[in-house]
Amino acid sequence: MKKTIYCLAFIVFALSCSNPKHTDNYRVEDVPFVAATPKVNYNDISDIQSLIDTISNGRNDFFLGFNFGMSRDDVSKHVDKLKTEIISIRYHSTYKVTYPMLGLTADLAPGYLAIMDISHEGNIGKGKYFLHPKYKDGRLTSMEVYSFEEWNSSSVDHRWLLGKIMNSYSDPVDGSLRTSLINNGIISMSNPFVGKRNNVIIYEDYVSITFYDYRSLMSRLLSIYDNNKKIIKNSDGVAI
Repeated sequence: MKKTIYCLAFIVFALSCSNPKHTDNYRVEDVPFVAATPKVNYNDISDIQSLIDTISNGRNDFFLGFNFGMSRDDVSKHVDKLKTEIISIRYHSTYKVTYPMLGLTADLAPGYLAIMDISHEGNIGKGKYFLHPKYKDGRLTSMEVYSFEEWNSSSVDHRWLLGKIMNSYSDPVDGSLRTSLINNGIISMSNPFVGKRNNVIIYEDYVSITFYDYRSLMSRLLSIYDNNKKIIKNSDGVAI
């Protein structure tokens, strides 16, 4: 019991979820989208490039103490630390998951399965979270989290991890960013939750939640636009 309480306290601390704004079930469609005052046109290459030049490269703590910029060795050492401190977490070279409601079965890429106790309004449950880190030039730039939560009562309809994230990543997000991520195939959902805290972007998709280093995400978006220009130029002879 003591370990369970410590685990939950750590997760709340790690997500910096003070002063929660949502206390009921976390349904994305019920959460109003609050857009920031537009400062960047995320559909414009020059605007994105200018933005990249201004984003700092400082490390950002985003989930369970992981930081963008960590090397693979840093990630491995941090996982070992988590094992000794609070949660059950282990490496899997592959992990098969099934989503009955979507009729989907998938083999996830190498990553870490974290298992922890969760609770909501007197109900207890078990959360399983498969963490898939992604690297560029040997440094951590994003992490996909696949969430599987079971409750002691079938009447509980609550997405525990998403709720914590929505509380924590509540900085206003420019509407054109969400639109751009959808239009360029980075997000598949038509109405996803997209949040921000400092230089960390978080977005929801059908079966995962992704934490992304802001600068790295903008670089990916810029690369997509550049590739699209090349495709247009090759087919029409003129880049637009």
